[in-house]
Amino acid sequence: MDYRRLHLVTEIVRQGSFGRAAQALGVSQPALSKAVARLEDQLGVALFSRGGGATLPTAFALHIVQYARERLGDADRITAEVRQMAIGETGRVRIADEPVARTGFMPQLVRAIVERFPALKVEIVDRAASDMGDRLAAREIDLGVASRRLDATQPGLKAFPLLESPLVAVARPGHPLLSAQDSSPAPAVVLPSRSPELGRLVGRPANDGAGDIIGPDFDLVKTIVAQTDVISHGPAFLFAAELADGRLARVPARLEGGPYALSLFVTEGALHSAVIREIAVIAQACGAQITRSGGA
Repeated sequence: MDYRRLHLVTEIVRQGSFGRAAQALGVSQPALSKAVARLEDQLGVALFSRGGGATLPTAFALHIVQYARERLGDADRITAEVRQMAIGETGRVRIADEPVARTGFMPQLVRAIVERFPALKVEIVDRAASDMGDRLAAREIDLGVASRRLDATQPGLKAFPLLESPLVAVARPGHPLLSAQDSSPAPAVVLPSRSPELGRLVGRPANDGAGDIIGPDFDLVKTIVAQTDVISHGPAFLFAAELADGRLARVPARLEGGPYALSLFVTEGALHSAVIREIAVIAQACGAQITRSGGA
Protein backbone atom coordinates (compact mmCIF):
# COMPACT_ATOMS: atom_id res chain seq x y z
CA MET A 1 0.00 0.00 0.00
CA ASP A 2 1.54 3.28 -1.08
CA TYR A 3 1.77 6.61 0.76
CA ARG A 4 -1.13 8.17 -1.14
CA ARG A 5 -3.61 5.45 -0.16
CA LEU A 6 -2.53 5.51 3.46
CA HIS A 7 -3.10 9.24 3.47
CA LEU A 8 -6.59 8.90 1.93
CA VAL A 9 -7.80 6.42 4.54
CA THR A 10 -6.30 8.43 7.40
CA GLU A 11 -7.93 11.64 6.25
CA ILE A 12 -11.39 10.06 5.91
CA VAL A 13 -11.17 8.73 9.47
CA ARG A 14 -9.93 12.09 10.72
CA GLN A 15 -12.69 14.09 8.99
CA GLY A 16 -15.50 11.61 9.68
CA SER A 17 -16.96 11.85 6.17
CA PHE A 18 -15.98 11.45 2.54
CA GLY A 19 -17.16 14.96 1.71
CA ARG A 20 -15.01 16.75 4.28
CA ALA A 21 -12.05 14.46 3.52
CA ALA A 22 -12.33 15.20 -0.21
CA GLN A 23 -12.35 18.93 0.50
CA ALA A 24 -9.29 18.65 2.78
CA LEU A 25 -7.45 16.57 0.19
CA GLY A 26 -8.37 18.86 -2.68
CA VAL A 27 -10.12 16.15 -4.72
CA SER A 28 -13.71 15.53 -5.72
CA GLN A 29 -15.85 13.26 -3.54
CA PRO A 30 -16.60 10.85 -6.41
CA ALA A 31 -12.88 10.49 -7.12
CA LEU A 32 -12.19 9.78 -3.45
CA SER A 33 -15.00 7.23 -3.26
CA LYS A 34 -13.67 5.44 -6.35
CA ALA A 35 -10.14 5.35 -4.91
CA VAL A 36 -11.40 3.79 -1.66
CA ALA A 37 -13.56 1.29 -3.57
CA ARG A 38 -10.55 0.16 -5.58
CA LEU A 39 -8.55 -0.26 -2.38
CA GLU A 40 -11.35 -2.27 -0.76
CA ASP A 41 -11.49 -4.53 -3.84
CA GLN A 42 -7.75 -5.01 -3.68
CA LEU A 43 -7.81 -5.89 0.03
CA GLY A 44 -11.06 -7.85 -0.10
CA VAL A 45 -12.50 -6.10 2.95
CA ALA A 46 -14.73 -3.10 3.69
CA LEU A 47 -12.95 -0.16 5.18
CA PHE A 48 -15.95 2.03 5.97
CA SER A 49 -19.61 1.49 6.80
CA ARG A 50 -21.98 4.15 5.54
CA GLY A 51 -25.43 4.86 6.86
CA GLY A 52 -27.50 7.48 8.61
CA GLY A 53 -25.31 10.27 7.27
CA ALA A 54 -22.22 8.91 9.03
CA THR A 55 -19.06 7.28 7.77
CA LEU A 56 -17.66 4.84 10.29
CA PRO A 57 -14.30 3.10 9.95
CA THR A 58 -14.20 -0.66 10.26
CA ALA A 59 -11.57 -2.49 12.30
CA PHE A 60 -9.57 -2.86 9.09
CA ALA A 61 -9.53 0.89 8.49
CA LEU A 62 -8.51 1.58 12.09
CA HIS A 63 -5.64 -0.86 11.72
CA ILE A 64 -4.50 0.94 8.57
CA VAL A 65 -4.73 4.30 10.36
CA GLN A 66 -2.60 3.10 13.27
CA TYR A 67 0.03 1.83 10.85
CA ALA A 68 -0.19 4.96 8.73
CA ARG A 69 0.27 7.36 11.63
CA GLU A 70 3.65 5.83 12.39
CA ARG A 71 4.78 5.92 8.77
CA LEU A 72 3.26 9.29 7.92
CA GLY A 73 4.70 10.76 11.08
CA ASP A 74 8.18 9.77 9.92
CA ALA A 75 7.48 11.19 6.47
CA ASP A 76 6.21 14.46 7.93
CA ARG A 77 9.28 14.73 10.16
CA ILE A 78 11.61 14.18 7.19
CA THR A 79 9.68 16.74 5.15
CA ALA A 80 9.97 19.30 7.94
CA GLU A 81 13.72 18.68 8.29
CA VAL A 82 14.31 19.10 4.56
CA ARG A 83 12.31 22.34 4.53
CA GLN A 84 14.28 23.60 7.52
CA MET A 85 17.54 22.82 5.72
CA ALA A 86 16.30 24.62 2.63
CA ILE A 87 15.65 27.83 4.55
CA GLY A 88 18.78 27.54 6.66
CA GLU A 89 17.30 26.57 10.03
CA THR A 90 19.40 23.41 10.18
CA GLY A 91 21.91 21.58 8.00
CA ARG A 92 25.50 22.23 6.99
CA VAL A 93 27.35 24.55 4.67
CA ARG A 94 30.98 23.88 3.69
CA ILE A 95 33.10 26.92 2.84
CA ALA A 96 36.63 26.62 1.47
CA ASP A 97 39.06 29.49 1.83
CA GLU A 98 42.64 30.37 1.02
CA PRO A 99 45.02 31.73 3.68
CA VAL A 100 44.51 35.41 2.86
CA ALA A 101 40.74 35.08 3.10
CA ARG A 102 40.92 33.04 6.29
CA THR A 103 42.83 35.71 8.16
CA GLY A 104 41.35 38.89 6.81
CA PHE A 105 37.78 38.06 5.79
CA MET A 106 36.42 34.75 7.10
CA PRO A 107 35.97 35.69 10.79
CA GLN A 108 33.56 38.47 9.83
CA LEU A 109 31.72 36.29 7.30
CA VAL A 110 31.27 33.35 9.68
CA ARG A 111 30.04 35.65 12.44
CA ALA A 112 27.43 37.12 10.09
CA ILE A 113 26.29 33.67 8.89
CA VAL A 114 25.90 32.39 12.45
CA GLU A 115 23.88 35.45 13.43
CA ARG A 116 21.54 34.92 10.47
CA PHE A 117 21.36 31.11 10.66
CA PRO A 118 22.05 30.15 14.30
CA ALA A 119 21.28 26.43 13.78
CA LEU A 120 23.30 26.08 10.58
CA LYS A 121 26.55 24.14 10.91
CA VAL A 122 29.36 26.05 9.20
CA GLU A 123 32.36 23.94 8.21
CA ILE A 124 35.53 25.75 7.10
CA VAL A 125 37.74 23.78 4.70
CA ASP A 126 41.31 24.80 3.92
CA ARG A 127 41.75 24.60 0.14
CA ALA A 128 44.21 26.13 -2.27
CA ALA A 129 42.64 28.31 -4.96
CA SER A 130 44.16 26.02 -7.58
CA ASP A 131 41.84 23.10 -6.76
CA MET A 132 38.89 24.97 -5.25
CA GLY A 133 36.97 24.98 -8.54
CA ASP A 134 37.27 21.20 -8.87
CA ARG A 135 36.06 20.70 -5.30
CA LEU A 136 33.07 22.96 -5.99
CA ALA A 137 32.19 21.04 -9.15
CA ALA A 138 32.45 17.73 -7.25
CA ARG A 139 30.15 19.14 -4.51
CA GLU A 140 32.78 18.47 -1.88
CA ILE A 141 32.35 22.09 -0.81
CA ASP A 142 29.44 24.50 -1.20
CA LEU A 143 31.24 27.84 -1.42
CA GLY A 144 34.78 29.04 -2.04
CA VAL A 145 36.40 32.31 -0.98
CA ALA A 146 39.48 33.03 -3.04
CA SER A 147 41.24 35.52 -5.29
CA ARG A 148 39.30 36.41 -8.42
CA ARG A 149 41.70 34.65 -10.81
CA LEU A 150 39.77 31.43 -10.13
CA ASP A 151 36.90 32.79 -12.22
CA ALA A 152 38.89 32.73 -15.44
CA THR A 153 40.07 29.14 -15.10
CA GLN A 154 36.97 27.32 -13.89
CA PRO A 155 33.94 27.27 -16.22
CA GLY A 156 30.50 26.86 -14.72
CA LEU A 157 31.24 28.91 -11.61
CA LYS A 158 29.50 32.07 -10.52
CA ALA A 159 31.72 34.71 -8.93
CA PHE A 160 30.45 37.31 -6.46
CA PRO A 161 33.05 40.11 -6.07
CA LEU A 162 33.69 40.87 -2.41
CA LEU A 163 36.46 43.45 -2.22
CA GLU A 164 39.63 44.78 -3.81
CA SER A 165 42.65 45.73 -1.74
CA PRO A 166 45.98 47.28 -2.76
CA LEU A 167 49.17 45.39 -1.99
CA VAL A 168 51.28 46.93 0.75
CA ALA A 169 54.61 46.18 2.38
CA VAL A 170 54.76 46.36 6.17
CA ALA A 171 57.47 46.44 8.82
CA ARG A 172 57.82 47.17 12.51
CA PRO A 173 57.80 50.85 13.55
CA GLY A 174 61.34 52.22 13.38
CA HIS A 175 62.47 49.70 10.77
CA PRO A 176 65.49 50.91 8.72
CA LEU A 177 63.48 50.64 5.49
CA LEU A 178 61.17 53.38 6.76
CA SER A 179 64.05 55.81 6.49
CA ALA A 180 64.92 57.07 3.04
CA GLN A 181 68.58 57.29 4.10
CA ASP A 182 68.87 53.59 4.96
CA SER A 183 68.51 50.94 2.29
CA SER A 184 69.99 47.98 4.17
CA PRO A 185 68.77 44.60 2.92
CA ALA A 186 66.20 42.86 5.09
CA PRO A 187 64.73 39.38 5.01
CA ALA A 188 61.14 38.92 3.88
CA VAL A 189 58.24 36.98 5.31
CA VAL A 190 56.31 35.70 2.32
CA LEU A 191 53.11 33.67 2.00
CA PRO A 192 53.03 31.19 0.39
CA SER A 193 56.24 31.64 -1.64
CA ARG A 194 59.05 34.09 -2.27
CA SER A 195 58.09 37.45 -3.72
CA PRO A 196 60.03 39.17 -6.57
CA GLU A 197 58.46 42.49 -5.49
CA LEU A 198 59.88 42.20 -1.99
CA GLY A 199 63.20 41.06 -3.41
CA ARG A 200 63.49 44.27 -5.39
CA LEU A 201 62.33 46.30 -2.39
CA VAL A 202 65.10 45.00 -0.13
CA GLY A 203 67.75 45.10 -2.84
CA ARG A 204 68.08 41.38 -3.53
CA PRO A 205 67.72 39.48 -6.81
CA ALA A 206 64.25 38.00 -7.32
CA ASN A 207 65.63 34.46 -7.19
CA ASP A 208 67.69 35.02 -4.06
CA GLY A 209 65.92 33.17 -1.26
CA ALA A 210 68.54 33.94 1.39
CA GLY A 211 66.96 35.18 4.58
CA ASP A 212 63.38 34.50 3.54
CA ILE A 213 60.98 33.08 6.11
CA ILE A 214 58.08 31.28 4.48
CA GLY A 215 55.01 30.53 6.59
CA PRO A 216 51.37 29.63 5.97
CA ASP A 217 49.89 31.56 8.90
CA PHE A 218 49.38 35.31 8.48
CA ASP A 219 48.82 35.87 12.20
CA LEU A 220 52.24 34.33 12.84
CA VAL A 221 53.70 36.38 9.99
CA LYS A 222 52.40 39.61 11.50
CA THR A 223 53.79 38.71 14.92
CA ILE A 224 57.23 38.02 13.44
CA VAL A 225 57.20 41.28 11.50
CA ALA A 226 56.20 43.28 14.59
CA GLN A 227 59.01 41.79 16.69
CA THR A 228 61.91 41.52 14.23
CA ASP A 229 63.47 43.29 11.25
CA VAL A 230 61.84 41.08 8.65
CA ILE A 231 59.16 42.57 6.42
CA SER A 232 56.07 41.21 4.71
CA HIS A 233 53.56 42.23 2.11
CA GLY A 234 49.99 41.44 1.19
CA PRO A 235 46.54 42.98 0.73
CA ALA A 236 46.06 46.07 2.87
CA PHE A 237 42.99 44.65 4.63
CA LEU A 238 45.17 41.95 6.21
CA PHE A 239 47.16 44.54 8.13
CA ALA A 240 44.44 47.15 8.72
CA ALA A 241 44.17 46.68 12.49
CA GLU A 242 47.92 46.58 13.07
CA LEU A 243 48.53 49.64 10.88
CA ALA A 244 45.74 51.53 12.64
CA ASP A 245 47.03 50.93 16.17
CA GLY A 246 50.71 51.37 15.31
CA ARG A 247 51.90 47.78 15.76
CA LEU A 248 53.03 47.80 12.11
CA ALA A 249 54.07 50.55 9.72
CA ARG A 250 53.61 50.75 5.99
CA VAL A 251 56.82 50.70 3.95
CA PRO A 252 56.72 53.50 1.34
CA ALA A 253 57.02 51.37 -1.76
CA ARG A 254 54.84 50.66 -4.75
CA LEU A 255 54.37 46.92 -5.25
CA GLU A 256 53.53 45.40 -8.59
CA GLY A 257 50.67 43.01 -9.24
CA GLY A 258 47.89 44.67 -7.27
CA PRO A 259 45.21 45.07 -6.30
CA TYR A 260 44.24 41.83 -4.63
CA ALA A 261 40.66 40.92 -5.56
CA LEU A 262 38.64 38.61 -3.32
CA SER A 263 35.50 36.82 -4.56
CA LEU A 264 32.99 34.24 -3.43
CA PHE A 265 32.65 31.30 -5.84
CA VAL A 266 29.70 28.93 -6.15
CA THR A 267 28.33 26.61 -8.81
CA GLU A 268 25.22 27.61 -10.69
CA GLY A 269 23.46 24.51 -9.36
CA ALA A 270 24.17 25.43 -5.74
CA LEU A 271 22.49 28.79 -6.28
CA HIS A 272 19.13 26.99 -6.36
CA SER A 273 19.48 26.90 -2.56
CA ALA A 274 17.99 29.93 -0.83
CA VAL A 275 20.62 29.58 1.91
CA ILE A 276 23.51 29.74 -0.56
CA ARG A 277 22.01 32.77 -2.27
CA GLU A 278 21.61 34.58 1.04
CA ILE A 279 25.13 33.71 2.15
CA ALA A 280 26.37 35.27 -1.08
CA VAL A 281 24.53 38.47 -0.17
CA ILE A 282 25.95 38.33 3.37
CA ALA A 283 29.48 37.86 2.01
CA GLN A 284 29.17 40.88 -0.26
CA ALA A 285 27.90 42.96 2.65
CA CYS A 286 30.94 41.88 4.71
CA GLY A 287 33.25 42.90 1.88
CA ALA A 288 31.56 46.28 1.60
CA GLN A 289 31.89 46.81 5.36
CA ILE A 290 35.63 46.06 5.27
CA THR A 291 36.01 48.50 2.38
CA ARG A 292 34.08 51.24 4.21
CA SER A 293 36.17 50.77 7.35
CA GLY A 294 39.33 51.42 5.37
CA GLY A 295 40.57 47.85 5.41
CA ALA A 296 40.58 47.63 1.62
